[in-house]
Amino acid sequence: MIANLKKKPSILVIAGQTASGKSALGMELARIFQGEIICCDSVQFYQGFDIGSAKPSIEERQEIPHHLFDSVTFPNTMNAAIFGKEARQCVDDILSRHRLPIIVGGSGLYLRAFWEQDFHQFPADPVIRNQLKQIDTSTLYQQLRIKDPSRAEKIHPNDRYRLIRALEIFALTSQPLPEKKEGSELQSRCLTIVLDPPRKEEIDTIRKRAFQMIADGLKVEVQGLMEKGYGTDYPPMTSIGYKQMVSGITLRQDDRQIMEAITIATRQYAKKQRTWFKKIEADLRLDSYQNICLQTLASELSKYFA
Repeated sequence: MIANLKKKPSILVIAGQTASGKSALGMELARIFQGEIICCDSVQFYQGFDIGSAKPSIEERQEIPHHLFDSVTFPNTMNAAIFGKEARQCVDDILSRHRLPIIVGGSGLYLRAFWEQDFHQFPADPVIRNQLKQIDTSTLYQQLRIKDPSRAEKIHPNDRYRLIRALEIFALTSQPLPEKKEGSELQSRCLTIVLDPPRKEEIDTIRKRAFQMIADGLKVEVQGLMEKGYGTDYPPMTSIGYKQMVSGITLRQDDRQIMEAITIATRQYAKKQRTWFKKIEADLRLDSYQNICLQTLASELSKYFA
């Protein structure tokens, strides 16, 4: 399954698109190899955002040590630079106890930050960012085309978050984004598994997940967050599942309409994830968790993590 590696990995990475079974696989391998799981999901860091982020249960976190889950409280935020630093600290701590760090998640940006690969650490300015938020998306894109045309070519005209961040960086540095720096040696210490489910299975799983979110009480969770003063511009409130539920509550949509909106948004996001994860160097690419022979996989991994 895995070609003979020239490296001696000490870290396991389980990545891939949403609803591919990353968390379930991470739990199983943590049980087998005395592992501890590090969150690499951009929403699961936030306390209170449980159902919509498919966060591991309390029982799972009691059985296997989990790191960085629920590490951010309102109104604080997480970003890739902070994550990269904290995840590396977690890895060092876990290795010092002779256990296996297992990084699990579907955020390509955060994984790059952990590896320090193709990643820049730039300062932020909330005043500049708030000013940019007052500008409509079309104008933001046109401004970026003028100030940093190379960066504009790499951002979708409707990707408001990245447009604002790119213009914020330009305002702070007065220059276009420089060429990407090379990654650190950290990636070479990782054995990376990417889950890539068949398209039909992906569609079915995403729809079932959206249904389960509604059934598990996502509406009540979101209403509670709104009552506590969590604004709709707070980063996790803009994520898939929460954004559609906020809109559904505002427009008084029924559960079926909200579920459909979540399903469509998730499928669109999964398509972007699939494209990104095809570009990374993976030691092993597998179908989703449901199609994996765990015994065979564990036997293969034992060559490196026994």
